[in-house]
Order: sequence, then structure tokens, then C-alpha cells
Amino acid sequence: MEWRMTPWGPRAGEVLKEFTVEGPIPAFIQGEDLDRDTARKMLGLPGDERLILVQLGGTRAGEELVYEAAAQALKHGLTPVVATGPRARPRIPQGAYTIGYNPLLPKMLNAFDCAYTLAGLSTIASLAAAGVPAALKPLPGHFEQESNAVKAPRTWPGLFYSGSRPWEWLKDRCGSKHPVESLHRHPVNVARILAEAVNPPW
Repeated sequence: MEWRMTPWGPRAGEVLKEFTVEGPIPAFIQGEDLDRDTARKMLGLPGDERLILVQLGGTRAGEELVYEAAAQALKHGLTPVVATGPRARPRIPQGAYTIGYNPLLPKMLNAFDCAYTLAGLSTIASLAAAGVPAALKPLPGHFEQESNAVKAPRTWPGLFYSGSRPWEWLKDRCGSKHPVESLHRHPVNVARILAEAVNPPW
């Protein structure tokens, strides 16, 4: 039987010696994602503004960063849409929208022209699959996010940025989408491998 994992961290090299890599895996399957107008209508967002998704985690760990990020977005001519986590209740500046916690958000990423987000691997893979350019903000002390924030811009340089001047980069790239369609093969391959493990051909 074939085993596959999706390592992308400091020990990835060790894992690669024992496993075949399959991933990273987006949080939606190709064809499940909604088009821009439909997604914006479902989220109650305006159809004629440059919207930036501000998403800094499902807990209170990134809560203090939300207000500053949304304020910077407004300063640079972008309309922030804050997606709060199930346990986060951050302050939000006037002029920003909030959509609260929505587990279906990965399928609605086409609603946004760009994003400012933490550097979780599932988030990165989903944004790349949707082609949404994003500036990455790893949580301090989270080695996996710090590693992802370094590797994602090297892998998809037109989509991700983790440097010291994110807002100039976002203002320039916001709306320039280039979906990484090859990412959609990974969940298909994983589903096939799992099906073969449950029902082996012999």
C-alpha cells in the first residue's frame, strides 16, 4: 500500500525519506468554489470595491493584529473584510466589513481581490488554488507558520509575500489572480489512495 503525507516544515527532509509527498491540499475541490459575484452576494459584500480578506486565525492569538491590518488596508485604498474566528472578537475600524466565522469561506475566496492572513498551510493552499494574492503574517513562535511564510513566496512568487512592506505589495497585486490549478490534483490522489486502502484491488 502507498502512504502519502504533506510535510512542509523543519523536519520535512526526514519525512521525505520515508513517505511520498502529496500536497499541499486546498480546503475545497475544483468546481466547488463560487464565482466572484455569487460569493460576494452570499457574504453580503459590495460588488464594486477592491476587497481584501483579513483573516488572522480562529482563536484570539491574532486578535490584536486585526485592527492594525484593517486600518492599513483602508489607508492604502483597499476595503478590508474581517473574517473573525469562532472565539475571536477583534476591534474593527470604521469602513471595514465583517463576515464573522464561516466554515464555507474556502469555497468563497473568489469574492476577494487579495488577502492578509496567517501562514497556515491549508490557508496558503486554498488561496493559491483560488489564485488570491496574499501577504502572510506568521504568528510569532509558531515555527510551522514561519517556515510556510518563507517557502510559499518562493513556490508561488506572484501570489504570496512575507516581507517588511506588505501593503505596497498588496496594493499593486490586489486583483491580479493566477489560480494554481495543479493543486487540485492532490485531494483527488489522496481520495484514490484512501479508497484503495479501504478496498484493496486484491
